[in-house]
Amino acid sequence: MRRRYVLFLLAGVGILVVVLLIAWLRSGTRALYSIVILPTMGGVEVRAHALNDLGRVAAAVRMPDGTVRVVLWDQSGRTEDLAFFPAGSEVGAVVLNNAGQAACTVHDPNRTWRSFFWDADGRRYTLENPDYDEVRINAMNNRSQVVGSWDSPRYPRHAFRWDKTGGAQDLHTFGSGESLACGINDSGQIVGLFSPAPRQWQAFLLDPRSA
Repeated sequence: MRRRYVLFLLAGVGILVVVLLIAWLRSGTRALYSIVILPTMGGVEVRAHALNDLGRVAAAVRMPDGTVRVVLWDQSGRTEDLAFFPAGSEVGAVVLNNAGQAACTVHDPNRTWRSFFWDADGRRYTLENPDYDEVRINAMNNRSQVVGSWDSPRYPRHAFRWDKTGGAQDLHTFGSGESLACGINDSGQIVGLFSPAPRQWQAFLLDPRSA
């Protein structure tokens, strides 16, 4: 009787181990994300560039005639057109913040990089510098501050910060050949790169609170 009891006990433990092992294996293969395929929005190609904390997506949509739309989309299916660019244009970057403000850089048919900023009310600003041929943006924070770089064959590339009230601020090159700003947080801190020698990049952090 005692031996039979031990056998039943061992069998029960074995079954429990098998059940736990199966449960563990199944949990390891459980999907981590649900997938939402964005609609084509009438285009032949859709590229998502940015996503804010509210789930809004900034995307570039290439239309059948070759023109490009920059669009805001959310999971309710609502879309908002920010801009249309002519055939042959390429959208290099789009950034989006939680206030619904967006900015983008476009390589236009004239082979020039141009950048724009859209306020939440739809007003568009062009980011320009008369001394530089190209303006490229890389990041934006929730205070509508945009960072990127100016470029020209005549001058070294310069990092800059821009906002709609103060305009553009040259961040200079830190005594080096060129610089570019890559990211900015809500405290206004900026990270980027500068080049003390050709093809040698060094990272920097600018902190306005310690200036």
